[in-house]
Amino acid sequence: MLRADIHRAGRANWKSFQRNIDAYIANARSYVRISPEIDEAFVTAGQRCQEFATEIANRGPLYSQNDPAIKQALILALLAIDELEGRLQDAGPSDTAVSLGLGW
Repeated sequence: MLRADIHRAGRANWKSFQRNIDAYIANARSYVRISPEIDEAFVTAGQRCQEFATEIANRGPLYSQNDPAIKQALILALLAIDELEGRLQDAGPSDTAVSLGLGW
């Protein structure tokens, strides 16, 4: 969801994207066993996505997907999401996930 939403984020919906970032991260955290590396990847992905939303907000009516600062913030956010996804591939299920029958 985070990756899909970041591609749809823009001037009209950056506030909802910004609010959803923390919800996506919290939801995903609840289903995986957290290691220091996974925790760091969650934090970094959340920060980079928030920075991207802030860049959109800072541009206001001048927002453009072609703006170099917007492009750079998007790239950094996507790289952080890639890193998080890579870390999550090695993660085990949390106790909550197991209790819900979601072990993998």
